[in-house]
Parts: sequence; structure tokens; C-alpha cells
Amino acid sequence: MIERDPTPIPARRSLGAGRRWLIAGLAVLAVLVLSLRGLSTFWTDYLWFDSVGFGSVWTTLISTRVLLVLVATVVAAAILFGNLVLADRLSPKTAAFSGSPDEELIERFQEFVRPRITWLRLAVAGFFGLLIGLGAGAWWEDWLLFINAESFGVVDPVFGQDIGTYVFQIPFYRDLFAWGFQLVLITTLIVAALHYLNGGILIQTRSGQRIHSGVKVHLSVLLAVLALLKAVAYWLDRFDLLY
Repeated sequence: MIERDPTPIPARRSLGAGRRWLIAGLAVLAVLVLSLRGLSTFWTDYLWFDSVGFGSVWTTLISTRVLLVLVATVVAAAILFGNLVLADRLSPKTAAFSGSPDEELIERFQEFVRPRITWLRLAVAGFFGLLIGLGAGAWWEDWLLFINAESFGVVDPVFGQDIGTYVFQIPFYRDLFAWGFQLVLITTLIVAALHYLNGGILIQTRSGQRIHSGVKVHLSVLLAVLALLKAVAYWLDRFDLLY
């Protein structure tokens, strides 16, 4: 049997690094192209509105969208941040029930989080707050109608509301409560995940108890707010039905 020396496999570090740089470059180029396309559309719209003498309309539209997104983002981030702080205070920070298979995961999470807890809270609250806040930009028309509401001088025969209420106010109320429901729902999911990683919720435990008492109160309040917002949405449905 003929023995052969193993052929050394050439190193591919340089090729791998080249590919990474190529992918990064293509990603940056794609983002740049999309950004330029968006800016060109943005500028073209402005030129069209300005050419027909309605530049102020375009300015109002853009400024209203930006204002709504900023306010919604700040409110959402503040609510998320407050709930993250509250979750950390209510959670036991260790496995609430000893002997659980989740103990090791909880300990590792706490070791990673404790030195940088404030920055992580800000990052999570800011990221999800921005995602939720971006949706508020679509309310611009309902918001402008709401703040410039006028009375029609005629009331409906069922609820006795001025017709202007259905045109100027109800649409914005619908937007607001739908957004609030989305915000509280996402907050509940994030808080539940944090409680689990803090040891307040255990999926596998030898005892019958799986949720820490403080965690139960926190999640119960959030779920109650969800139910209340849904009830308000049902209450608004009657006006939509009549309209």
C-alpha cells in the first residue's frame, strides 16, 4: 500500500475576508441607492407641490408626519423603558424555584446584563419604540382633521352626536386606541420575556408554582390594560356602524 503525505489545504482567510468586504460593500451600496431613490422622490414631490402653488401643503404634510412619529416614538420608548425597569425590580434575579433546569440560563443572562443594564434598557426601548412610533406617521390626515374639526350643525338621530364627530374625531380616536393596543401588546411580550430571563417565570419546575408573585401582578395589569383598550375599540365600533 502506497502511503502519501497529506496535501496541505491552502488557507482561505484572505478569500473569506475579501468576500466579507464585498458583501459589506454591496450592502452599503444598496442602502445608498435606496436612500437616493427616496430622496429623489421626496424632492420631486416638493417641486411638484411648489410648482402648483401649494408648497405650504407639502410642508404641512411632512412636518405633521415627522411630529407624529417623534411624539409616538418618545411615548412608546418611555413606556417600554418604565416597564423594563419595573420588571427588573419585581423579578427575583435568580431562579425563583430552586432545582429548575432554567437556573443556568438565568445565571448566565444576569452575568451578561448586570454590567450594562442601563444601556440595554435604552437600546431595547429605543429600538421597539421607533418601530412602534413609525406607524404614527400614517395618521397625518386624521390628525389634521382632528385638530381642525368643525361642527356640521346636524346631530345623528341615535347617539345625538354632531355629524362632524364622525368625520373629524372618530377616525383619530380609532388610530390612537389601535396604536395603544399594539404598544401594550408588544410591551407585554417583551416584559414576559424579561421576567423569564430574570427567573420570575419558569417553564420547567419541580414544584407546582411557575410564576413569581410580583410577576403575576405586573403581567395582570398589562393584560387588564389590553382588555380595557379592546373594550374601548368595541365601544367605538358602534359609531362606525352607524356612520
